[in-house]
Amino acid sequence: MSLLTKLVNLYRNIGFPRINSGGTLEVKGVKLSEAICLNIITIWEDDNNSDVDVEISIGQSRYSNINDSEALKNDINKEVRVLSIALPRQGKHQFYLNITDFISRTNSLNFGEIPKDYYIVEGDILRKGTPSHKKTEEIIKIEHFCKFIKLIRKTCDFEDSNSGPFHKAIFVVSDENSNDTLPKSIELEFSTKLLSLENINISLLEEIINADKKSTHRTEKLSVFRIALWDALRHAQKDDSDIYFLATHWEDILENYESSYSLYIKGYCFNKFKKEIEDFRLDSISKANNLIGDIAVKTLVIPSIFAIWLMVLRSPRFDEIFNLGISFLSTFAAVVIILTIDNQQYLVKELLETSKRTLDVFERTPSVFGSYSKKDTNDVDELIASSKTRITKRLGSIKSRLIGLRVSIWLFTLTIAFITSALSWPYETSICWPLAGIVITTIIWYLNLCIKQYLKK
Repeated sequence: MSLLTKLVNLYRNIGFPRINSGGTLEVKGVKLSEAICLNIITIWEDDNNSDVDVEISIGQSRYSNINDSEALKNDINKEVRVLSIALPRQGKHQFYLNITDFISRTNSLNFGEIPKDYYIVEGDILRKGTPSHKKTEEIIKIEHFCKFIKLIRKTCDFEDSNSGPFHKAIFVVSDENSNDTLPKSIELEFSTKLLSLENINISLLEEIINADKKSTHRTEKLSVFRIALWDALRHAQKDDSDIYFLATHWEDILENYESSYSLYIKGYCFNKFKKEIEDFRLDSISKANNLIGDIAVKTLVIPSIFAIWLMVLRSPRFDEIFNLGISFLSTFAAVVIILTIDNQQYLVKELLETSKRTLDVFERTPSVFGSYSKKDTNDVDELIASSKTRITKRLGSIKSRLIGLRVSIWLFTLTIAFITSALSWPYETSICWPLAGIVITTIIWYLNLCIKQYLKK
């Protein structure tokens, strides 16, 4: 049990006598009950009673410290001539006459800190000794605005205790050129005027301050709130505003914050939307370039075989079997690579269709940028149009290159096949005619395949 609680118990048992402005009280003619006697002795026994004086006179006897405990017990039920108590005026164990006295003498309220122990005579309010559901409206408001002051201290850029009689919360905002503007300050003075106000809505600020540092947009929310506070302070009539001014304009500050944060989110979404388009364009072109890279090494197989074939032709000892084997190997490699190119051409087609669909979705995305200039929104339109043009152009170029590769591979292979057949042709008639028939048949087959694919679209 704290010393303050012991003093309050004694004060209640002697009938709540009047306390003068000096913090002392006197009681005469009361009966020394066992409860009063025990209260006095427990105060004398407390190690923290150095700033408390309790003296009691009964008849010709006067008791003032723990050494008089046994003698005092012998006078139980006797009439007290004078009981005087000098209460502490500083420190933890103070009695406050009323709410006004409590606010004026409790400096910690200016920091948003409520004393751990206090007793307010008017209303018989003892902290931790009064049930929370029996707290007066004034105490509830004091607790509320103390929490508000704490939040403001955590919101400000820094605090200043060296200028003026009150601690100050300082807000500094940077302008568009990143130059610091004139600082604005709030005197952290807890005044009785606050009790005339209704409790304000501090849940939003509390949520921002107490949010995890890794939570989404916490830093941005805090910065926007500081700007909203600074803007309100900018319109104050005096340089140093106070908590009362802030509380009376709190709804305006919340409204300013909501609109400013809404603009920030729109800007964030706007920039994110632009970045998504740019990332998609780069990703699509990168995928298209990879399609060429995937077959670049494979296509070198045919020229390599062609080079070996030329070396065989120039050899003094011409080996027809080896020459024929290289021809078959070249044809097989060409078929494998052509199948790979077919697959790449299909992927190019799918990538082109997917890109068009995605960019069409970007174009149809509902506008959330109404508060931005026409120039900003035109930038997005131009970005989508240029992305569509560049992707289409790049994929078209890759498609042409794949066709070129395909034709080149067949030319290498047909050259090997023609010359090998000519060298090994056993008949007197020219080989050109049967080869021409094979080429024409192949062309007709390929054209027929292209027509079927076109009709399927």
